[in-house]
Amino acid sequence: MSVKMKKHLLFVLLILLLGLSLYWLLFPVRTLGEVLEKKEIFIFTDSYDRKDYEKTYIFPIAWSGLQKDVLGIKEKSSLECEFDFFSPQDKDRLCKLLSSLKVRKKLGEYHSSSKTHFTEDGYEYWIRFDWQNPLELQLCQKEVCFQTSSFERYGSFQFNAYCLVDCPENQALLDQLLALLMEKVEAQIG
Repeated sequence: MSVKMKKHLLFVLLILLLGLSLYWLLFPVRTLGEVLEKKEIFIFTDSYDRKDYEKTYIFPIAWSGLQKDVLGIKEKSSLECEFDFFSPQDKDRLCKLLSSLKVRKKLGEYHSSSKTHFTEDGYEYWIRFDWQNPLELQLCQKEVCFQTSSFERYGSFQFNAYCLVDCPENQALLDQLLALLMEKVEAQIG
């Protein structure tokens, strides 16, 4: 390899390293709760008073790569798949789980519309909070997107796309969310 080629390669690597460093600096790891608070959405905070009449719905989607559909979603109609969290304790537990997810601002391709997304070994959750300030979340193993009021600038899911940090804490939180839904299924059966 010539000296000129080595200098060119070193320059390219330096630019890549600088770009990656800027990404980490400009888009640090935060919790989903912190991200929403920065956008002045406070429904996950402890100070938010969750009313009994405010509804929370979760619609899980089992993708084709899922090895074992423990919720039995594939055999049910869409009406049977929707979970409505009635108790304040369930709402609080769900909010704490979602609020604690570690995320980073998403750059590049929107994962939820990619071909690999539909063959994942897992669930995608559509979560709607019909509260004082409505909020819709779309959550899968790789990213979370949210939509607030459609008339506001950040009303599009893609504008609010955040990748989930690949860490044991996030996997444990997703496992806890699945366990919470399993409790709901067992309560409906039993």
